[in-house]
Formats: sequence, C-alpha cells, structure tokens
Amino acid sequence: VSIPANFIYFHSFSFPRNLSDQQIEEAMKLNLRFSLPLSQDAVYVDWETVQSQDTAKKEVVLCSAPKNYIDQYLTALSKAGVTTVALEFHALSISRVLALEPDSSAMIAIFSNNDLEIAIVESGALRFLQSFNIDKIIEAGEMNIEMDIVIDKLWRAMNFYDSEKGQKGSINKLYLTGDYGKIRDYKEIIGKKIEGLSVDFASILPIFPEMPLAKDSNLPQITFGASLRGLMPREEDAII
Repeated sequence: VSIPANFIYFHSFSFPRNLSDQQIEEAMKLNLRFSLPLSQDAVYVDWETVQSQDTAKKEVVLCSAPKNYIDQYLTALSKAGVTTVALEFHALSISRVLALEPDSSAMIAIFSNNDLEIAIVESGALRFLQSFNIDKIIEAGEMNIEMDIVIDKLWRAMNFYDSEKGQKGSINKLYLTGDYGKIRDYKEIIGKKIEGLSVDFASILPIFPEMPLAKDSNLPQITFGASLRGLMPREEDAII
C-alpha cells in the first residue's frame, strides 16, 4: 500500500563504517527516544541501512507515522478484504521506478492536489523527505503565492541537504511529477529561479507500459513502484 506522506516523519543518520549491525541497532533504539516527533507508543516506526557514497560511514534512514493515521487505512483495507503486507509513502514508491542516473543525487518534487512532497534520492536510496500542504501555508500567512512557496521549499531542501553532505551543489537535478498542469508551468520557472538546478519531467523506466488515461498524474509511478515491492518475498523485504 502506498499513501501520501502528509504525516510521515523521515530522518537520516550516519554512523562510522566499523560499527556492527548490532551496535547500529542499539544506537537507533537509543535515537528513538530523542528523534521522534511523537511518543514511540503512538507511532509505527522502522529503519533501514542504505548504501553510502562515503566509504567511512554507514547510513540509516528512519521513518515513522502516527498509529491513529495508519490504522484508518488498515481498517478500511481490511473491511474491503485486502491484506496489507507493507505500507509506504508515495515518494518511496515513485523513486523505485523513475529513470534516474545511477550513483547520482537528484531531487524529486511530487505535486498532488495542493500537496507537495519533496524527496532526495542518492545512489538509488531515499535520503530526504518533506511534505507540505500549500493551502495550509497560505492560510497560516507564511507566504501567499503558490509559486513562491514551491521555490522556497525546494531551495530550503537543497540547502539543508548540502549542509548535511558538507558540500555545496550536491543536488543539481530536479524531476517533477504529478499534476501535469502545474509541473508544465513550473518547469521553466524553477530552472530560472534556482541557479544551478536542471529541471525535467520525471520519466518512468521503459520496462513499464504506458498508461495514457493516467498521463496527467503520478498514479502509474505509485502503482508500479508499490507493485514491485509487493513482488518481493516477504522474508527479503527490509525496506522501511
């Protein structure tokens, strides 16, 4: 099952390469006491070790979601006769099927209704995730022009990731997906507003068939991405 990232908390951690799996697990359990936005009893939580470009480090990504939010999905699916074997968020599903350059870093902006999900993928693994509702930002009086909000959130995500990596310009590619009416207008504007960022529409890997009826949405990417995970033997699925 793949759901929007509205209530998903995502964080990455770096550890020395010489730490054992057991030591990392103990460190992550300790981190749970301080890192989660809600009490551990109130959330579903998982973490995954991902490939690092830094040979001196091991990287772990953590994800949590409120139980009361997730349980609504699980209850509805159960009533419909669907057995849920894994649940993830849209950005993770989409990143699995996009035609991205291997061993590179890229940012993905997912537009769905008035929600914006920003994800950063490095070497095939998700490293950063944030989700925003543009209407709520406007209602809160933080900013009042949608394009300014999008530019600001993308720029902040890039700068945060640069600071985490300790180098400027670690992200130079942005892929847009979702509401085609929006991303068509945003493509050229974002490229002009954010220096050094190449902007393009996200394309799905050519092994998947075309879905003309869904060409103006990210539905094919979400569907195929979640389906690929569903094909994995359960005992081999260690994905968050």
